[in-house]
Amino acid sequence: MALSLPDNIPAILLAALAILVYAYFKRAHSYWKSMGVPQLEPSFPFGDMASVIFRKQNMGDKIKEIYDTMKGRRYVGLYFFSRPAFLPLDPVLIKNILSRDFQHFYDRGDLLR
Repeated sequence: MALSLPDNIPAILLAALAILVYAYFKRAHSYWKSMGVPQLEPSFPFGDMASVIFRKQNMGDKIKEIYDTMKGRRYVGLYFFSRPAFLPLDPVLIKNILSRDFQHFYDRGDLLR
């Protein structure tokens, strides 16, 4: 007696993979919220940089838009796809990072790899 498998196994596996990918990004996009850092609402799967990725906006304009949206906050958390990124907004905080705390922040990689 041979065991027969349903014909829709590939569809089931594809649906399971899609659910796992979606769950991964939802969890990754909650990193800053779990740390108590203010964040914009990221879009699946691009994070906060969909307009930059699709070349509708350059990085400088996007950062200015985020700055204007989050005005009055000291910092904000962003996402590049699933990768979290910290953006200081307060001039005093930026000065401290670039001078006093530089040894902790100098090798943090590129914004987009």
